[in-house]
Amino acid sequence: MKLIVTPGRLFQQDPRAISSDLAGLTILVAEDEFLLAAQIEDELRSASCSVLGPCTSVAQALQTSRAQRFDLALLDINLRGEMIYPVIDELRSRRVPFVLLSGYSAVNLPERLRDMPRVAKPHDPAMLLREMRRALGKI
Repeated sequence: MKLIVTPGRLFQQDPRAISSDLAGLTILVAEDEFLLAAQIEDELRSASCSVLGPCTSVAQALQTSRAQRFDLALLDINLRGEMIYPVIDELRSRRVPFVLLSGYSAVNLPERLRDMPRVAKPHDPAMLLREMRRALGKI
């Protein structure tokens, strides 16, 4: 068992339970920081997910999202100085779940995105998997 501490909460979670319900999913990753993208890819592969990307620009993320099938997207808010909003709008119109990755606080996001699943950078791997599960409606 793994002990997970989140603000206001302390609980035990079996890491196999977290990854077992994500196994086999394909995740689109849009992240322009190489080391962070590599870390996320490792975490997703450890959870038995397939990875598309990483996409390092908004244009690449849009192109990949239109050309490939995937179950969920992990989106850095700012890719090379360009905001990811066009990708978010497209995914929302297609009802594709996503999790935002950002160093921005919620108040710095457009109001329409403030309640979206979001993980602060630098991220905690357990929190990332938890938010992915939340976005997919698994918790």
